Amino acid sequence: MNAEKLFFETIGDLKNKIRVVPTEYSVLMASALLRKLVVDGNCLAHQVNRKKHKIRYSIVDDTSYRIMILQSKPQFWAVNDGIYPPNKLTGLPVKEVRENEFLRWPAMYWKGVTISVGELIRQAANVSGGVHLGEAKKEADRELAAILDEFGRMMQVGGIPGPTASLMGIGNVVIDAMDRLWGAIRPDSAGGDGFMDGGGSRP
Repeated sequence: MNAEKLFFETIGDLKNKIRVVPTEYSVLMASALLRKLVVDGNCLAHQVNRKKHKIRYSIVDDTSYRIMILQSKPQFWAVNDGIYPPNKLTGLPVKEVRENEFLRWPAMYWKGVTISVGELIRQAANVSGGVHLGEAKKEADRELAAILDEFGRMMQVGGIPGPTASLMGIGNVVIDAMDRLWGAIRPDSAGGDGFMDGGGSRP
């Protein structure tokens, strides 16, 4: 299977896991796809982007709102699906960011520790069972795993632990960015939500 076909099928799989009938299991398995697409070294998005099209992620800029919330020193906070523009709170702006800013964007906060989008994806995939299930090797990763485990027991969204549930919003942001990239790579494909809805042209 070549890179373009793998990319196309990966996005379709990601959509099925987080947009059809998401469960704790399906969203956790989506973390492996997210890692493969945008986190791994020489990630799949880079491999198919041979012509160096600009990849931008449209996210909700909750900076001012988040600062206001954190000033009250809550025990925990999570962006959940609020990072995804269609789910944004009224009045919050939307901004386009590069990959490195997206992966550094705050996804949740727990007792003074801020956890980024990239850290959440890596932990879900590498420690929580998306790819591997087991104890992290590095002390910092073990501490982060303990935080996310405690967070998940304290907060659930629709029966899904909070850290895992936050991957749905993150995944939707990635899907939209990859859909736009696919349209640039394959101009014959339809715009919009074309991967699995009949609009996209297969490799």
